[in-house]
Amino acid sequence: MANKKNADIAEKVYWRDNKHFADLFNTVFFDGRQVIREEELTEADSEVSNYVFSKEDVSAISKTRDMIKKASANADFVFLGIENQSHIHYGMPLRTMLYDALSYLKQCENLQKRHKMAGDTENSDEFLSGLKKESRLHPVFTIIVYYGEKTWDGPKKLSDMMNFTEEWKTIFQDYGMRLIEVINGEMLPFQNEENRLLFQMIKDVNRLSKKELLEKYKSENISKSVVITVGKVTGTKALVDWALQREGDEIMCTNMDRIFAEERAEGRQEGIEEGRKAGLEEARREIIQRMLSKGMDKERIADILDISIDEIKTVCTVV
Repeated sequence: MANKKNADIAEKVYWRDNKHFADLFNTVFFDGRQVIREEELTEADSEVSNYVFSKEDVSAISKTRDMIKKASANADFVFLGIENQSHIHYGMPLRTMLYDALSYLKQCENLQKRHKMAGDTENSDEFLSGLKKESRLHPVFTIIVYYGEKTWDGPKKLSDMMNFTEEWKTIFQDYGMRLIEVINGEMLPFQNEENRLLFQMIKDVNRLSKKELLEKYKSENISKSVVITVGKVTGTKALVDWALQREGDEIMCTNMDRIFAEERAEGRQEGIEEGRKAGLEEARREIIQRMLSKGMDKERIADILDISIDEIKTVCTVV
């Protein structure tokens, strides 16, 4: 199983690359048309924390987006966000809506500060709202990339989380989310080869035998970033170690069989070591039991064996 923290970092590093990021959004939103260009993407502030004010109290909402970038849109721009998920989240539509709403709130507050400093509101309505009649926000679009092995059985839009009759459902202001399932979803028609290999390899590591995996990728040249991300996401440490040992940005997979040979050898060694430790532990328990049966007190046994009284008490409890 993958270490969640390591997987999160690997995913963020991978999608930070504008080539990967632009291709994901072009594929998901525009069927591969090159609407978003990598050279027109810039990093945006992922911190969207804010305060919520009421008459009685002030509540802080602390939220940081996994990845958000600004993309040029003709003479203006839009915000594009990615949220990485290793596990099913049964409140994900609400969580996505909150992230997007906080992004809009942040934009709104920046506009209000700008107009206040400029003193350019022209009537009482503009003054009270802090916005001019022609003030506009930049749209936020979010993709949820889900890497989990289980098929997503959680809600995909806000109405899926609601308990209401069909009569109320027809007038409900819904909020959907764009969910991409890496392992169990359809393979996306990526233009970027690294994105294609990333998704395909994550699928294959989870469903193919090692022999089938070796056969499929033996003639592939794969970028180091793809191999490391696949390894981190799937918890295949041998892939990560193997990639880090190779020079250059691309890796020939003709000798990929060494990965699993080394992994098997490490596994055997770990098994031997664990067995040795278990044997020593069992032998020590038997010695303590013999000494106790001969009437020796716990303090004397602890002194002879250089162990704590608590360890002896544990043996007594087991006995």
